[in-house]
Amino acid sequence: RGTAVVAGIVARDATLPAPHDLVVLSLGVGTKFIPPGVATAIALQSQSDVMDGVAINAWDAHVHDSHAEVLARRGLLRTLYREIDSYARNCSSTLLEPRSDNARLMLKLSVTLHLYVSTAPCGAASAGPKGCGVQEWMNGAGIAAAQHCHSSPVFDPRWFGACQKGTNDDDNREAPPGCVVLTKGASSALSVPGRALSCSDKILRWNALGIQGALLSHFVDPVRLTSVVIGRKYDYDRCRFATCCRALTTQNAHSAFTHPAMLRSGVKLECNAADAASGLRQLAGDGDESISWALGEGGASSHDGRTGTAIGGVGTTSLCSRVVLWHQFLGVVDAIRAGSPAALSVPEVDGAWTYPSLKRASKGYMRARDALFSSL
Repeated sequence: RGTAVVAGIVARDATLPAPHDLVVLSLGVGTKFIPPGVATAIALQSQSDVMDGVAINAWDAHVHDSHAEVLARRGLLRTLYREIDSYARNCSSTLLEPRSDNARLMLKLSVTLHLYVSTAPCGAASAGPKGCGVQEWMNGAGIAAAQHCHSSPVFDPRWFGACQKGTNDDDNREAPPGCVVLTKGASSALSVPGRALSCSDKILRWNALGIQGALLSHFVDPVRLTSVVIGRKYDYDRCRFATCCRALTTQNAHSAFTHPAMLRSGVKLECNAADAASGLRQLAGDGDESISWALGEGGASSHDGRTGTAIGGVGTTSLCSRVVLWHQFLGVVDAIRAGSPAALSVPEVDGAWTYPSLKRASKGYMRARDALFSSL
């Protein structure tokens, strides 16, 4: 049935002594997504409701992509919203601090973020010829800095480009496992129900534009990853190209973005054969059940990765859905409007406040995103 995939995001605060300098911010376990046909049907049947004066679309209550990396990022977003809300109300945050002009927040200079994935992300990072580079981690400022200077990325024309999750039985072209190559580029899959970009493409976007996304960009500067750590199927050149340096080969390269260190972990977070035979592998995330957790939430939450809703179709909306992030966003706005002591401002939007309209209102982020994906 395949192997369960685990992903997590860890923060390190250089001002704290070890081991207190490390804290796990979020975890995700899952390998599923809503099939294209089902996703399209849900989108067509969804109608907008109004809740507290704000338009809510039922489509946003579904978790479209439940791959581990995506769930770990969603968990990080929930943590960042709580940090921003705390700062808006009390001028206090463990991860964020104000910019010099106090207009927005930024990741504290002492804090770095690190993404772990138990296997190479789906898409370009997980298939194709192996590279010849071997970059071992060594202590020392010179070596550490060199890993962030991908000035001359290795390129193999046989490596894959932009992909979406899924299969196409009518397409005989070679593609990474569980993916379909996007012959018209990554932009052809943006905001299209049933088209979920591969995790390689999504991590590339996080590295180029920041992991915070469009909505959080109203309040915080780009939040960057310092390292990406991969377990199985690790290939330094291919993973670096797929999730980072591929942007440098495009016409609209973003030279300002940082290049995370690409590292390998020998620790395997997988079920063994005995676990698989006993059914424990399904409990570990290899079934349709997908698991998510974020710092401050207590126990982990789960949902059906094939439907994007509660397991069995009955239950509360998943914490990983856009609806939850949307309400966290509105909570921050309420705190600012109530007279926040922090110098944060409410976004300006023409027309109704909806999840899509607030994303579009983050004009700088959206322009950079469109430029990036139009060239991939």
